[in-house]
Amino acid sequence: DLGDHKMELEYLLKALAIREKVLLPDHPDLASSYNNVGSTYGDLGDHNQALEYQMKALAIHEKVLPPDHPSLAISYNNVGITFAYLGQFSRAAECMEKALEIFERSLPAGHPHIESTKKSIVNLLAAHTSLDDHNNALEYTHLSRSIPDAPSLALEKWITGMPSIGIEEMYIWASDKSWPEQKDAIVAQYNLEEPGCY
Repeated sequence: DLGDHKMELEYLLKALAIREKVLLPDHPDLASSYNNVGSTYGDLGDHNQALEYQMKALAIHEKVLPPDHPSLAISYNNVGITFAYLGQFSRAAECMEKALEIFERSLPAGHPHIESTKKSIVNLLAAHTSLDDHNNALEYTHLSRSIPDAPSLALEKWITGMPSIGIEEMYIWASDKSWPEQKDAIVAQYNLEEPGCY
């Protein structure tokens, strides 16, 4: 409910004002407050304001935390998601990749943070390829290298969301030798006809 988020924001901003007065500018608790305010702005749909506060939290975390600390990765992921909401896909991808790298160095394989970040990257791939500018989608093929099933997941989302896109255009996601099998499986699953999806 927007009313609840507005009330939450009011209290978070009051708490932030107190912390800004009594804490050093690079205190981790201040970063937490910035992140909470940013998240609430995001819940309210004000992603520009969300980004402003999340960037402040990230700046503190970059300064005071070790480079492989999971809280730093969470900050990068939060900023990446907000960039994606703002349509800044290149910056979103950069932040999410940094988050994934940190999570993979600092957490055990299969940890929920690793898996959710991978899903965020796949969703970014799918969202970006739903745009008409397929040439710019080429720059995102490097994302799939860190996620073994990203090409097929993104392609599946792309096909189901954009049924008029042809199979040839999907070759932009051919980042490994399993592409022919992936394409054939997707064509069979959705009863598609080459050269296009109708």
